[in-house]
Amino acid sequence: MCEARSLIKRFRLLLIISILLFLVTGCVDEKVVAVAEKTRQVTVVTVENQTIRESLIYTGFVSASQIIPVSFSVDGKVDVFNVKD
Repeated sequence: MCEARSLIKRFRLLLIISILLFLVTGCVDEKVVAVAEKTRQVTVVTVENQTIRESLIYTGFVSASQIIPVSFSVDGKVDVFNVKD
């Protein structure tokens, strides 16, 4: 029982000290050091509107990498092909 009270007292003391240290270090006035800004010489370019072609034209051949024969499972004509408007 005595050890528990001693442990609680030490914990309270440690907690109070840590809170006080946190408050003291948080209230310190920090000196702000002014840093001289370095200036650099730059080149200024005026931007103009230009018409840019959005489509590209290429010449060449297109071929399939695989050819798969497709056929219907039922022979005959399609009588009606219903489509929703």
